[in-house]
Amino acid sequence: MSNAALSYPDWKAPAEDGKFLIWPEPSQIVSQTLANQKQLSSSDQIRISGIPLNELRRAQRAAIGHIDDAKPIVAAGHQTELIHPGVWVKHILINAAARALGGVAYQFAVDTDAPII
Repeated sequence: MSNAALSYPDWKAPAEDGKFLIWPEPSQIVSQTLANQKQLSSSDQIRISGIPLNELRRAQRAAIGHIDDAKPIVAAGHQTELIHPGVWVKHILINAAARALGGVAYQFAVDTDAPII
């Protein structure tokens, strides 16, 4: 993969009404997900605290109820706030990609705010 493929030159929302930015291209999302799935499910050489990465991965997938390691997960995360159109589109994209791959889509809520005391 070339360096040009790894970076998007202009991270601005399209000015035209009804347009959207998807990067990488949807076909790349599918092919990269399949490549990641294959590589990560067999990564027993990489260890975290002595445990092979593929074992940790299977345990984490099981913890969210995803026990079929052959099915890829397509996930996205966003802050816990009212969903705006960009997040809505992201949810549609991960669901479409998961469906195309025979996998499952997950949306994770990300909350990094400190509690107000």
